[in-house]
Amino acid sequence: ITTSLLPPLLMVIAVAYAIHVISGYVERLGEGMSREQALGWTMEEMLPSCFWTAATTAIGFASLLTVRIESVRIFGLFSVLGVAFAWLHCAIVLPALLVRLPLEGVAERRAGLAWLRFIVAASRRRWPALGFLALVFALGVWGAPRVEVATHDGEFFRPENPINLAYRLIEARIGGVTPFEVEVQGPAAGAFRSVEGVRTLDALQARLAGIPELSAGTSLVDLLRASDPKLELGDADAVERELFLLAALEPSEVDRFVRDDARLARISARAMAMTSARSEQILRELRVDTSRLLPDGWSARFTGLVPVFAQMEQYLVTGQLASYGSAILSVALVFLLLHRSLRVTAVALLVNVAPIGPTAALMAALGIRLDVATIMVASIALGIVVDDTIHVLHAWRRGLELRGSAEGALEYALGVAARPTILTAVILVCGFGMLALSDFQPTAHFGGLVAFTVAVSLAVELLVLPPALAWLAPRLLARADANPGTAPIPPQVP
Repeated sequence: ITTSLLPPLLMVIAVAYAIHVISGYVERLGEGMSREQALGWTMEEMLPSCFWTAATTAIGFASLLTVRIESVRIFGLFSVLGVAFAWLHCAIVLPALLVRLPLEGVAERRAGLAWLRFIVAASRRRWPALGFLALVFALGVWGAPRVEVATHDGEFFRPENPINLAYRLIEARIGGVTPFEVEVQGPAAGAFRSVEGVRTLDALQARLAGIPELSAGTSLVDLLRASDPKLELGDADAVERELFLLAALEPSEVDRFVRDDARLARISARAMAMTSARSEQILRELRVDTSRLLPDGWSARFTGLVPVFAQMEQYLVTGQLASYGSAILSVALVFLLLHRSLRVTAVALLVNVAPIGPTAALMAALGIRLDVATIMVASIALGIVVDDTIHVLHAWRRGLELRGSAEGALEYALGVAARPTILTAVILVCGFGMLALSDFQPTAHFGGLVAFTVAVSLAVELLVLPPALAWLAPRLLARADANPGTAPIPPQVP
């Protein structure tokens, strides 16, 4: 389910990295630089920020290693390796290709910067940006509690898919196909050679039969009734006699359901397809009921795929919290290392965490569950959308150093990073959006939700980040004036 997403995911990410490098190189050619000068500028200005974008993307994927679902961990591991190779391609292979391509014809000086000036002018008005940000967070507050946590393998395909049609036909004609076992342990050896043991199994089977998704199952009781259809479990002598005959004549059949010197017995049942949330609810009810039905000193344990599906819900919740929490913390440390400013780090986190709110609202509105595929959306989207913020912030800090004013720095940052940022966002939205056309629902949900998150992130990046940077600039410039030995932009770690 998860590793099938790797090829398109890594391809889109690699293309996004390449766009920033190519865009910077072509723009410098358009300004009249030679190929060697343009390449030198690109290597100095673009590759460090591309390195940190790859690092934060890898951090987003690496956070999936905290999830207790093996397929998700494998996906995270190979995604980290893929991102590393994508960056190495941009740092080694792509520059060598660029200097050999005749790009002067397409490197005309770009025109039409009115929209950039509009964003700079709009950055003076902070209330619209704050209002938009409040709306984004309000959607998250509304949507997050309404997202259902469950996995249902019957919903991996559309209802009209032949696999689901065959599944429903089997359940309608034969019954459930998911194994569910109840292991009952008596207080001592020989517990299930007694009338009490047989009656206990019969009571548990009657309880299972009362649950629509479960069958009553098969146990030692069914062997007894097959041997003597008229057997009454209330007749202790008849039950003990039949138990003796079965043990003597059909020991292999008895051993299928009773073992450990007749201290352990099992009920083998089948379950219909259902969500992990419903599985968990059934198990909770059965635990309460078995404690009431079992005599003192007896115990029951549930095994099979139903408990596995039920545990999946807990893994999904804890995995979502652990992976997204570790991703946020790691990204915060990266921003703090790069900019050495709590204010800049806080703004960067705010801009990149906010888009997950509308995504949660969309999941709640469309009834998309948090499952083995969608659990990866938040961490992966954070690792991807933070890339553009790194490019913008890097260019903005350079603009502060070169132009020494808030508006000048913002104009420089948008002039360098805005167009490749928008272009990469469009490519990411289209690339992940193509996955939404898949007939396999986990892939469709994953692709559609990541594409939506990237689109929201672009809107936040253009509407909220510029006013935030306009607010931060005077403070950083004042700090630089107060400490003449320091520059507004700290040395970049290569």
